[in-house]
Amino acid sequence: MKQAICTAVIFFILTGVALGGGVKGSPGVTDDEILVGNIQDLSGPMAYLGGELKHGAELYIRHVNESGGVYGRKISMITEDHQYNPAMSLAA
Repeated sequence: MKQAICTAVIFFILTGVALGGGVKGSPGVTDDEILVGNIQDLSGPMAYLGGELKHGAELYIRHVNESGGVYGRKISMITEDHQYNPAMSLAA
């Protein structure tokens, strides 16, 4: 159980770092859902890696949700393609 919680915390920290941290928007956490964002290279020269990372995150989220979620909340993920372009990352 400790390992699962530690892994979930690391996942969310890395997701936050990938998103840039300080972007304003909707809270993303409700009474029954935690919404996380994922920006990956799904096209461009690094698409092979971005697709694998997205798939891995989806598998882990499915595992967490099937195990009861995080404090009863299900995790949902929105993925955006930044096409190996920093300007697209900022826009996403």
